[in-house]
Amino acid sequence: MALYKKSLKKIAGVASASRRARRMLSKCPAGPALVAAIACDNKVECVPPPCPQPVAILVSVKTAGGSPIQGASLTLTVPAQGDTPCLSAGPCVILGGYGTYEFDVKAPGFIPVHRSIQVSGPATTPACGCAEHRDVAETVVLSPAS
Repeated sequence: MALYKKSLKKIAGVASASRRARRMLSKCPAGPALVAAIACDNKVECVPPPCPQPVAILVSVKTAGGSPIQGASLTLTVPAQGDTPCLSAGPCVILGGYGTYEFDVKAPGFIPVHRSIQVSGPATTPACGCAEHRDVAETVVLSPAS
């Protein structure tokens, strides 16, 4: 019988603690994750945010005279394959992390150009958050086709 009463007290204690936790969660605007993180050893544990795909390379497409070329396009060949549209008279944007990128740049009335660019490793790796690296700005000069 004493063991039965002890078990009932434990269950009542857990239920009471559960009610306190629910009250605490209802008052916490940050939600259950923050309360749970703080409640355990008074340490706030990092929950990494969803990180956007970083810009690896910004490619400006210009004439020999330095004028932007309208209608340019970029085809990525390494590390993946695919077409990347270029903004009207603006840069072509290649998304990705660090590593080697190879791509072809072309525009109507111009000779296509192939480039290989190395994007250096992470400049900073925060303990919590998104890793960063320095994007590369590359100017590609296209020559008119004969």
